[in-house]
Amino acid sequence: MSDLDQATEKKLLATDLRDLSEVIGLTESALEKGLGDENQKFANSLLASCLIERGNLMAQAILGSRGPDPRWPQLRQAALIDLQKALEIDEDQPEAQLLVGRLNTLPGGDPKLALESLNKVIASTRADTAMLAEAHTARAGLRERDGDRLADLNKAIELAPARVEAIRARGLYHLLKEKPDLAVADLQQAVELDESHSATLEALGAAYALNGQNDKALEALSRAVELSPQSPTPLTQRARLRALQGDNDGALDDLQKAIEIDPASIPALLLRARVFYQAEKPQRALQDVQHALRLQPNFLPALRLRAELLAGSGKIGDAIADLERLTEALPTNSELLLQLGMFYVANEQPRRGIKMFAAVLESDPDNILALRGRADAYLSVGRQADAIADYEAVLRRDPENGSVLNNLAWVLATSPNEALRDGIRAVELAKNACEHTEYKQGHILSTLAAAYAETGDFEKARQWSTKAVEIGESEQIDQLKAELESYRQDKPWREKQSIAEQVEENDEKAAEATQPTDGEPNTAAAETP
Repeated sequence: MSDLDQATEKKLLATDLRDLSEVIGLTESALEKGLGDENQKFANSLLASCLIERGNLMAQAILGSRGPDPRWPQLRQAALIDLQKALEIDEDQPEAQLLVGRLNTLPGGDPKLALESLNKVIASTRADTAMLAEAHTARAGLRERDGDRLADLNKAIELAPARVEAIRARGLYHLLKEKPDLAVADLQQAVELDESHSATLEALGAAYALNGQNDKALEALSRAVELSPQSPTPLTQRARLRALQGDNDGALDDLQKAIEIDPASIPALLLRARVFYQAEKPQRALQDVQHALRLQPNFLPALRLRAELLAGSGKIGDAIADLERLTEALPTNSELLLQLGMFYVANEQPRRGIKMFAAVLESDPDNILALRGRADAYLSVGRQADAIADYEAVLRRDPENGSVLNNLAWVLATSPNEALRDGIRAVELAKNACEHTEYKQGHILSTLAAAYAETGDFEKARQWSTKAVEIGESEQIDQLKAELESYRQDKPWREKQSIAEQVEENDEKAAEATQPTDGEPNTAAAETP
């Protein structure tokens, strides 16, 4: 019996990798020995079919619902070799193209090849509906534009309405885009289709929490814990929710269990550090961060958290020193520069803070935190015009930012520089800020009073200033009373900050060259109209 005949016979009974390997070997042998045109065509078809089938068996050990085989990198390489051989015989093999695409979406794969392969599946007239839905789902994860990603997921669900992978992926997309209603709808449906998928329940819990449905969030995360009792991830997610609810004991209990399951779980260690700090146990918090850094010495989130803990413990100089060392190694990292800028401002070094915020804005001009931080720093050194420009830039991007509405209203109402003042706009902004806080924040009512005083409406200024004194924080009372006394005399309030900054020797020249303030003296007092 010829090799091709043996291969054909064995293919009928092939059930596993060994059987398929034998068929492939016999078929390749037959082709090497030489065949007539018809037999060669048949042999190539048989070989491609067996290569795809063997590649699929290895791929399913990686992509299957039970989780990847520990040997998955080697299996992927072997599967891709088989699939590429099959595609050399016939490129229009949508099943093979789909597997090549999916395998290359995994870590260490080739995203460009993945996209090319998935595009070929979608363009193929031989692809069935299930393949097309799977290809659109996989391609969504490779798309750079949000609209393209969502369009692929919508198409996948249109083709296969019960395809849980696409529904789950769309739910995660909506969750990342902070659209909790849409995320909950998709993730609920995904759970109904696959009740045993722990990761979907974790995502559903996060969506519920984002939507303010904390009881449902806790229920979903608890179900995830039950489904995966040996995984630290759902315990860590539930701990995060409990910490946000103020249940530090419950959060610490969950995190203790998570760390017992996986002592090297850095997410659990860092979250427990935050919870310990929230529970006023800073030393325990630092111990967890240091443990995480021993496990992964250069892990940036852990280094940043250590700086936060040091600053919160009153060691802001140490925190700044930590971040300065980090920024030397990572001079373009926006998160580090932003955090360092905030620490400089908190340490009464606003001019250094301004430099950090400016560096962030060079690469990310729309960064609201950097714009807000620089505006506050400008204000503290008397550069009110620059502060106004940055506050306006924030409001163009985030019109309902309550604290910025308040700060901008304050400087427009109280600046000693007449060219900068705008009482009517200050009233409008201050009212908006008060609405955001339900008229319950004394310092914001004080802003509204100052705005009315700038317009000449001292009756309303006295009304709101009196209310501000009544509900203001104790450390604010002296200034609030001084403002009220000014309005009783029908005098508007004027204020301009100019922090005296400790300047180190190597910064003296830079400080001398710092842009001057807006041409008015440093004041905080009533003004005679």
